[in-house]
Amino acid sequence: MKTTKLFLTLLLSSVMGLSVSCQSGTNQERVANASDNGEVKVYYFHNKARCVTCKTVEEVSGKLVFELYGDSVPFTALELGTPEADKVSKEIGVNMQALVIVGAGQKIDITPDAFMNARSNPAKLKEIFKEKIDPLI
Repeated sequence: MKTTKLFLTLLLSSVMGLSVSCQSGTNQERVANASDNGEVKVYYFHNKARCVTCKTVEEVSGKLVFELYGDSVPFTALELGTPEADKVSKEIGVNMQALVIVGAGQKIDITPDAFMNARSNPAKLKEIFKEKIDPLI
């Protein structure tokens, strides 16, 4: 019985750890330095080693943002641990892999949506970008 409880506790801890590994915190929060000048930007922070889904999130998100907004909403992919990524991530409060929209003093984290939809339902991800970015423009 004790072994079963220990096993279930370890399993639950592992699952919980995986579920937050690609998230950067709350879905939307105020950020003091986050594009208060009216500019909207999309950042994808990624690790050096990436799986197929991680690469697809970057590729599909970049294409969708450009398709919707052209050059007016820049999409930037940054490798965590590089000087440029460290500077930007510190400014907007990201410390792990994340896809965030920054504008009007806000940071909107759409990481879970991106990882769920980039490969299987890009049209849904496109809707999410439009829904989150349009009010900021």
